[in-house]
Amino acid sequence: MGILAALWGPLHLWIIAYIYSQDYRKAKIPMFPVLTEKKKSVLSVSVTPMILVFASYIPYLLNFNGFVYLFTITGLNSLMGYLSVKFILNPTGRNSWRLFKLTAPFIILVIFVSVLDLRLTPFLSLKL
Repeated sequence: MGILAALWGPLHLWIIAYIYSQDYRKAKIPMFPVLTEKKKSVLSVSVTPMILVFASYIPYLLNFNGFVYLFTITGLNSLMGYLSVKFILNPTGRNSWRLFKLTAPFIILVIFVSVLDLRLTPFLSLKL
């Protein structure tokens, strides 16, 4: 979970900084999207969710979590991937805002589903 939080933090900050990059530029606050070209910012903001998507499967692959986690994370990751690709193809304020809206609760949902999975797995593995 620590790896996920470490990947989530920059993504969450970079996407909000991208949305408000003009304000940061006017205030002369050196945020990542202000310091780099727009193309490089879009690429960085878009690649980070993809790394986060792959990393979110680590708890399942290491047998820390089960199928409840796997199915829920796959749904969340499908949405994250879709919004990231949409942002790469058309990096508008609207698409970046949608990606931000998903990144905001993402880490909380992942932790919640992980705990829920750990609680439900003993009940789901009972054989009748």
